[in-house]
Amino acid sequence: MTISSNEKLNFFGVFQRVYLLYVFVRVAFHQVLLLPDGAGRTLFVLNIFFLINFLINRKRFFNSIGNISIIWLIWCIYAFLNTLIQGFTFDMEKWQFFNYLFTPFISLVLSHNIFLHSKSPSFLFYLSIATFVQLFVYFFFTSTTNYLEGDRLGDDFINSNTIAQVVSLGIIFISISGYFKFLTWSLVFLLISFSFVIVLNTGSRLGFIISIFNIVSTIILLSNNKFISKPFLFLIIISLFAFQQFSSELLVLERLKSTKEEGSIILETGTVLDYLGGRGVYYLYGFEIFMNNPFFGVGLNNYRKFNPISDQPNHVEFMIQLSELGIIGLLLFVIFFILVLLKLRNSSSKDRLFKFFAFLSIWSIIFMGGAYWLHNQQIIFIIIGALLGLLNNRNQIYFKNSHRRIR
Repeated sequence: MTISSNEKLNFFGVFQRVYLLYVFVRVAFHQVLLLPDGAGRTLFVLNIFFLINFLINRKRFFNSIGNISIIWLIWCIYAFLNTLIQGFTFDMEKWQFFNYLFTPFISLVLSHNIFLHSKSPSFLFYLSIATFVQLFVYFFFTSTTNYLEGDRLGDDFINSNTIAQVVSLGIIFISISGYFKFLTWSLVFLLISFSFVIVLNTGSRLGFIISIFNIVSTIILLSNNKFISKPFLFLIIISLFAFQQFSSELLVLERLKSTKEEGSIILETGTVLDYLGGRGVYYLYGFEIFMNNPFFGVGLNNYRKFNPISDQPNHVEFMIQLSELGIIGLLLFVIFFILVLLKLRNSSSKDRLFKFFAFLSIWSIIFMGGAYWLHNQQIIFIIIGALLGLLNNRNQIYFKNSHRRIR
């Protein structure tokens, strides 16, 4: 398939796209392949450049996405200062901490700006390529770690759950590219299957559930589009049947079955927390920390200083916001996602099916907050920015082209 574009990009337009592609695959390349500048000095310079540009061109970047970007910028500044004041315990330099917090924010603004103003949807194709590259790197260049329940994809450089999170969210981009016909139905099927296999190899319970959720969302999105064919649905049925036949040997399902037992070993509260496995302690002790530090929390990553059973950081985003950033941080976090959902609802697009898919995608991200980190994941903010930009595109080039292949 060839892709032509009637959009002439200036240097800054190209620079924005290169930045997003770079941060999209950066974790896979720098933490798995250990390429140069793993510390992020180049990224720091890029972040400073874009932040200065945002200040110079405030109307172009901030007005287009409204209060959403302002709220998250306030959250970033608040989290940065709060943590430095209360105690910095990250295993990184302070300028790296700056990258940690502000790279997702910059990704949000740039991805929204690109898809809002674009006259051609071709950048979706390049994000699809980046998604494939990331899948390839994780699967072939990541070793496994042995746990009591078995081997899981993931090592000292990148956690199993992080791989599962990124890969399960990558399904969203594969689905969007399929909807706008940058990928054939067979490629969509193969890439989603490849993604699912990787998630299964991580042994991540939540990653497994979110992947199923996003696969169902994909079927809903593509089933009403002439793009999808009956063989695609047939392959899905065959795959589900095969999965059911071999499911008894899957580590992730064994972990799902033993979640209650795992929780009972750690907790005996007699509440629903006992059914959350190892994640239950993050809710229990996180809430205790919040009760003692209700307004400002104890600073990002400082949960580990108050955790009575280990020095593990809190893995639950909701409790990170509540216990480490207090009521202020949680309110900003909640307001941000409320504004995102409202922006989706009020978007100018008349494509109700894609809008419904966008809602499902955002909710899959929110659900992840029950067991994963959200605030530092670039892919999450690229997805949010892209969905908002697609649905509010000023040139309306996406949906008028969604029923014919773009050449």
